[in-house]
Amino acid sequence: MGMRSAHVSGDDYPHRGLTMHEMPVGANVPGLVFAVGTALVFLFVSDVDWRAVALIAVGSVVGGQLGATVGRRLPPAVLRGVIVVVGVVAIVTLLLR
Repeated sequence: MGMRSAHVSGDDYPHRGLTMHEMPVGANVPGLVFAVGTALVFLFVSDVDWRAVALIAVGSVVGGQLGATVGRRLPPAVLRGVIVVVGVVAIVTLLLR
């Protein structure tokens, strides 16, 4: 009846059996649905700068491929650290604008 540890073991984590590299895969389908829906709304509601669309599309594909290649090679602890650092930098950047 003591306090539970703050450590999350494999038994406590809802995605049992998945590695740190496999967990984000489940977010891809909802993300795709959201992105397509958003793109359709903007397509009919506003003017689209197709040059910007092309640049973002190319950057997303290249970044996704590079990120997947590098991410698969990193040990889980390093991958967690990179995710935390990128998240903190993004939050601080947004707050200081």
